[in-house]
Amino acid sequence: MFNEYEIIENLKFTLNGAYTRNDHESSYFEPASNGPLNGDGRASRSYSNDDTKLIESFLNYDFNANKHGLNLVAGYSYQQH
Repeated sequence: MFNEYEIIENLKFTLNGAYTRNDHESSYFEPASNGPLNGDGRASRSYSNDDTKLIESFLNYDFNANKHGLNLVAGYSYQQH
């Protein structure tokens, strides 16, 4: 998500947000052994997930007059994992 708004002339507010989810799945299978060790078979399965959230906001003031210019930026960023 990305949004930019011009509040007043030369002053812009920018908002950026993101959400990411990762799913993980694994499985393992080992059949029973018919050899001299006669081992029992094994199997396992696992599942996990994680997510990341991101929010960023900025104010940007950009002013130009003749040969002079002024650019001010203030921002905040938050990320949770």
